[in-house]
Amino acid sequence: MGRDLSKLKAELRTAQDQLKKSEKVQYECKKALEGKETAVDKLRKERDELWAVVNTDKYKNVKQIESDREKAERLRGKSEEMNGVLNVEIGEKVKKIEELELKIQELDLSTTRLKDKESQREKLLSILEDKSRKLEHDLKDSETLTTDLRSEVESLKSENGKLKKDVEWLANSAKNNKI
Repeated sequence: MGRDLSKLKAELRTAQDQLKKSEKVQYECKKALEGKETAVDKLRKERDELWAVVNTDKYKNVKQIESDREKAERLRGKSEEMNGVLNVEIGEKVKKIEELELKIQELDLSTTRLKDKESQREKLLSILEDKSRKLEHDLKDSETLTTDLRSEVESLKSENGKLKKDVEWLANSAKNNKI
């Protein structure tokens, strides 16, 4: 039982370590995503500024404007693609964290059950020890009584022997008196 408990504790520590690692990875992904969102916001801001410049600058070349727009669209597409990938990774990490949390709950339940069984075992051991002490006490009392009975039997045998001798003497005396 102690081994199982130790094993469960080790699994619990491992699961907790994995949970911490996954939380760290999730935190890093979140920071990376925030960084990407900041970059997207900058790109949007640049795009808006470009649109403002294009709209105010009457001498700009139409091809340059189209090129800037295509560039902004490409950057937007890349950032959306990166956001999608990061969202998928975050979703996977969240699922893994949920699985680890479930496993931790199962391990907590197992640990609680083991503790309950250990408590019951300790109670049974205490009861057995009490009964053992009582039986030892009864055995000592029984041994004392046996010793007392043996000495009483020996004294009765001795008295019986004396009485037999007295009876024989009296029988012989009676025979001698009849004769």
